[in-house]
Amino acid sequence: MIRLGSVNLISKDIRALERFYVEILGLAVDEERSNRPSFLLLRAENCMIILQEGSADGNASGAELGFEVPDVNAMKERLGDRGSAQEMGWGDAIETADPDGTRLNLYRLKS
Repeated sequence: MIRLGSVNLISKDIRALERFYVEILGLAVDEERSNRPSFLLLRAENCMIILQEGSADGNASGAELGFEVPDVNAMKERLGDRGSAQEMGWGDAIETADPDGTRLNLYRLKS
């Protein structure tokens, strides 16, 4: 089964988002996995919220959904050439997009 594991929010003002999600909603910053000031990982009970600084190429805001999948290789076969697979230090991932262009990260964490 696939489960939503993370939501990546790309923002022009990461500090404002941090204040909102931490001070008002009460999410906790994972300092070990964050890379301040441009990348913060926040923990909600069943999901991670990732705050990421917008890039210089004009991608100043947007969202990316991260789905934890049981088998990255099987998902890659299903996607065909629609995704780019990567081995990361924390696991394997595929970057792709849905038909509307919303970015998706399909991943499996190392055990």
